[in-house]
Amino acid sequence: MRLHPDARPWFHRAQGEIELGLVLAMLGPEWTALHAVPLGPHAALAHLLIGPTGVYAVSTQHHRGLDVLVDDEGLVVGSRRLARCTAGVHEAAAAGRRLAAATGAQEPVIPVTVIVGERSFTDARTDDRDHPHVISSRDLLSWLQWRPAAESSTRLQLVRLAAEEPQTWHAEPSSGAARRS
Repeated sequence: MRLHPDARPWFHRAQGEIELGLVLAMLGPEWTALHAVPLGPHAALAHLLIGPTGVYAVSTQHHRGLDVLVDDEGLVVGSRRLARCTAGVHEAAAAGRRLAAATGAQEPVIPVTVIVGERSFTDARTDDRDHPHVISSRDLLSWLQWRPAAESSTRLQLVRLAAEEPQTWHAEPSSGAARRS
């Protein structure tokens, strides 16, 4: 069976999400992973991770079989230069606003772009402002686990509980409709 050319990108993205799902399944029980988190009527966060080292808004880019270079200017995929990975920054900020409205406390949500399916991944950044973080799916687990522990495990537990409540994501954070029960 052959895929129609219009279906190939969707198929490759689905394969990449399955691959990342397998990586995320290897996180220990101290981690919570939420998927397709709604951030508005036309926006969703691919993955929200909450664990001992913090809260992460994870977006994915699928570059099956291509060489990927991340430098201070952005990404080079194959021989094509792409723009900086900024979508994750906006998604992390939106998730942070919703979590803050639900908990009454500000917990930073760290934007992470995970590259999936690449042949090779080279990080050639020299800029200290490593935001958003860009990581190969092969390195994601060790990167998450070796980051410094979050300041407050109690606050992270509150964030985890709020993140699991549907009203955190389905109510407008500025409306006061998000509340804890």
